[in-house]
Amino acid sequence: MKIIRLSLLILILGLYNCNANPGNLKYAKNFLRGLEKSEELDKPIFLNFTGYGCIGYDEFMNDLVTSNKIQNILNSKFITIQLYVDDRKEIQKSDTLDLHKIHFSKEGQIALKKAKTVGEINSAIEIEFYKTNIQPYYVIMDAERNNLIEPFGYTHRNRELLISKLEKGLEEYELRKE
Repeated sequence: MKIIRLSLLILILGLYNCNANPGNLKYAKNFLRGLEKSEELDKPIFLNFTGYGCIGYDEFMNDLVTSNKIQNILNSKFITIQLYVDDRKEIQKSDTLDLHKIHFSKEGQIALKKAKTVGEINSAIEIEFYKTNIQPYYVIMDAERNNLIEPFGYTHRNRELLISKLEKGLEEYELRKE
């Protein structure tokens, strides 16, 4: 009887500690749609500049998002936007339709006009508004693109570090709403 109870306990603890499926993370791949969704649902944004060939993609999807806690926070409390700077998909009209709403500088407008892929648009957004072109690059902000905490990069796969930054971003979001 003790063996059965012990086996059940081990099974329950094992299931409780299982990693989350990174495929269950809800996110937008379009900057403008993410901003609109944030405003509509009154949630802060977790913006992730990444690339399919970037170490940050592996870090984020396979190490950080597999944490049940991180995935739950992102899915329930944030609008997550993932912008792939190496996305080779050809630009569609819908990709650029309302980009004028976010007021690019002259240099940013030139970069957008030259862009032929979704990744080039995403890269132009990162350079224009964050003055960097590194991946991973994480930004926690509101729907008006105001940073809630200082943007940050590679987390060395440290789940607790990411959780603390998400919590700080949420606190700041709530403070600014008051």
